[in-house]
Amino acid sequence: MVKQRGFVMADAMIALVLISLLLVALIGMNRNSAALATKAENRLAAIMIAQSILEDAELADEEGEVQIDTTSYRWTRETLDVTDITRPRLKLEQVTVTVSWFESPAVREIELVSARVRGLS
Repeated sequence: MVKQRGFVMADAMIALVLISLLLVALIGMNRNSAALATKAENRLAAIMIAQSILEDAELADEEGEVQIDTTSYRWTRETLDVTDITRPRLKLEQVTVTVSWFESPAVREIELVSARVRGLS
């Protein structure tokens, strides 16, 4: 009977070790998925900021900063006249919006480029 009890104790210890290893792996996966979700959220916010700036034709500023939660996004907008000289009445512009933010350990950046017609002159 004593030998049987010792064997059951060893089984319980092995099972406890295996469960502990499984829990450590699951916690590591959870931490990694939370970090990936934060990165995706930051990128999506930057894209939405850039789209908003591209769509706002009356915006006079060429740069600015937006704070969302704890992340600060800096943006710049560059407008380049790309009017075709053979059609000078049609004013065409290329608009580039760059949004950057700090995401440990580096600064991340996205850039959206679009064209718009300013109308006939």
